[in-house]
Amino acid sequence: MSSMILLGETIPQDSMLEFAPNSNIIGATGQTMLQRYMQNEGLPVFPDDWTWVYNDTSTEKRYKGKFAKRAGKFVHDETGNKLSEQQRATLGKLARDNAANGNIYRYDVTDGLDWTAGDYGDYGSCFWDSNSSARTAMQENDKFYALRFYDIDNIGDGRAWLYHMDRDAIILFNAYGSIELLEMASMLCQLRGSAYTYNRIRISNHGQEYGTLYLNSGCGYVICKKDHHMANKDAFDFELACADEDRCSECGIAYDEYNSYYVEGYGELCESCYCENFFSCESCEETYNDSDAMHVKTKHGFASLCSECFADDAFECIECGANFMNEDCAWSDGDTSYCSDCYDENVAECSICETEYHKHETSTGNSELCQECFDAGYILCNDCHKSIPQAGMFPGVGIHKGKVTCAVCTAQAYGYTQISMMRYALTHFKDGSWTHYALTLTKVKGLTC
Repeated sequence: MSSMILLGETIPQDSMLEFAPNSNIIGATGQTMLQRYMQNEGLPVFPDDWTWVYNDTSTEKRYKGKFAKRAGKFVHDETGNKLSEQQRATLGKLARDNAANGNIYRYDVTDGLDWTAGDYGDYGSCFWDSNSSARTAMQENDKFYALRFYDIDNIGDGRAWLYHMDRDAIILFNAYGSIELLEMASMLCQLRGSAYTYNRIRISNHGQEYGTLYLNSGCGYVICKKDHHMANKDAFDFELACADEDRCSECGIAYDEYNSYYVEGYGELCESCYCENFFSCESCEETYNDSDAMHVKTKHGFASLCSECFADDAFECIECGANFMNEDCAWSDGDTSYCSDCYDENVAECSICETEYHKHETSTGNSELCQECFDAGYILCNDCHKSIPQAGMFPGVGIHKGKVTCAVCTAQAYGYTQISMMRYALTHFKDGSWTHYALTLTKVKGLTC
């Protein structure tokens, strides 16, 4: 019968062993229930180094005594508040009810991974179906084992994969059956005593969680001595090669069929390499190198277009320089286009011909006239920069200090009051042009009589 060293002790393989935890120790299920209760009550959760026993009789630790007492002191240290009587009673009962109380674990360890699917609560596992090559690869590798559990009738009812790092450290992952992975890790840690600890760890294989070596949730538990280098690690990669794995043509990492992309000229790529180097055009849905992407603002964020689709379906705002889809174009003359945000600042409607024009491409000052209408019969007041009829067309145009000014600016320059200017308009402009003058006073200069 072959043997192995499991966490510092030599044990026989394929031989059922038993372990009865100290009835004072709170199991993994109880730990989860207690942490969840703390969260639901809005209380701080217990730290990673919390001692999970019902009654801690140590004289060296800060938190001593029964669980409820220790929990109360911990909460007070963290928040300054006390637990209510109801909270203390609930925590005490949960801790007491979930102490081991005579439970016995029946288990064995084996490097023979060739049982029938379902023999250990693992019916439907992909390691006996689509990912069976991973099980073959594990069996051929001397670091992979199975930790198997049995019920009271010695019938298999649970298992997990076990990675043997060295004599003092293992990683458990992919638990099936009636016992949770956390409880298995807790059991092994208790089995070896206070010199050992266990921690949750992220696991991968060649950077992947869901390749041929399928890793449930990408998480496992490392059990090791407290001074072992793995005690403070938060991630580990198995680097196991599986015979029939498909590998990315760019990085060589294995991928599964649901997370790969074929790119002509490059071959099959993993999701990571595809996203880093290529994109799918939002319009034509063809794949292109990421360096050729034209990024366009949309109502829901951003989209990437190839150069050809960009020319047909998008535009660059002449003012802000951002790219938009054609449907978001507020104005365009074929050569120049504006997005909706820049439209109001740069485009206006002529008050005479009602056509739209570029504000910054005219010399019409503050007027609301296009260049063509302005040139047909208007000049600019040198003071207020509003458009006024050319001299001779409108008697309200004047000359002040050598500058052409509108009637309002001229009158003000010579000291006319608001009322006198209105009277002047009503007196001198009998042909109706006083109306334009009066509007000039009110609209341009904001004057009232």
